[in-house]
Amino acid sequence: VSAEGFHGNLTIAEQRRKWLTENFDVKDFLTVKEVIDGSSLKKATKSRQMVVVHSDEFDSHDGKLQMTGADTDLQRYVQAVRRLRDAGYNRVIVTTDHGFFHWQPDDDEIDGQKPDGDLQWQHRRAMVGHKLSHPQAIHLKVSQSDLEAMVPRSVSAFRTYGGLGFFHGGATLQELIIPVVVAQWPAKAKKITVVLKPVQHITSEIPRVQVQAGATGQITLFGPDSNLLARNVMAKIKDPATGKVVFKHANPVTIEPEGEVVTIPLSLVDPRPQLAFGTLLLVQLLDADDEEILAQEEITLRTEINDEW
Repeated sequence: VSAEGFHGNLTIAEQRRKWLTENFDVKDFLTVKEVIDGSSLKKATKSRQMVVVHSDEFDSHDGKLQMTGADTDLQRYVQAVRRLRDAGYNRVIVTTDHGFFHWQPDDDEIDGQKPDGDLQWQHRRAMVGHKLSHPQAIHLKVSQSDLEAMVPRSVSAFRTYGGLGFFHGGATLQELIIPVVVAQWPAKAKKITVVLKPVQHITSEIPRVQVQAGATGQITLFGPDSNLLARNVMAKIKDPATGKVVFKHANPVTIEPEGEVVTIPLSLVDPRPQLAFGTLLLVQLLDADDEEILAQEEITLRTEINDEW
């Protein structure tokens, strides 16, 4: 793969980085993990206006997404995009090599027959070898080689190693169209402030806290400030005597500008702590992206919690 004015093969990562550096003055090449950790991500400046981030989570699933789902990976990508936004990169372009479909095939849509012939290489996207034949697959010549390739036709699929039926390949538009998502914010964008409704005390093992967007300075003569961004928050309740978390909730909650009050249910951590009636606790509201403490309040436990069933 080549580009005009560049003598190098862009399928090689080192050459891609060289091309991006020469043409776009890219100084930083990071992984999603490095962006989320924050240790290698530098703030955007006039001399550092672009950073390139790569990841291979979906490729490394090796066809197992049907069992694992994609939620965890997508949440990590969303977190990485937020970290980039907070570092001053106000436009994030997300792309991949090509698309793929989550596919639940009927029995007649899976062709259990591999191509006949001398198979030299088998993969979920294609099979390569010599003197290949198959009643439905598309037969292609490999450029500058005596090899032949066969790919599934339309929504058909081969059955490959491990009995895996796949649809991440084939002679389909999903292998040719490159998906692109662009997220962009105003250059002077800032996160909304959030407030924690008074809690005072806890009377059950499933306490709830209420959160909403702060109002001060967030309304203009023309309506809500368009430079304001929603904020992802987490709530937790700690025992200040030990510093340990007592109650928490699973996933961040998004607070929108001018949004309604959001109620967050929390649950006891596992293993169950042992706390006496009247224990003073601390409820904290944190930014889910960087764990900045946004609000906190001392509260009183009005029930007894022990580790017995």
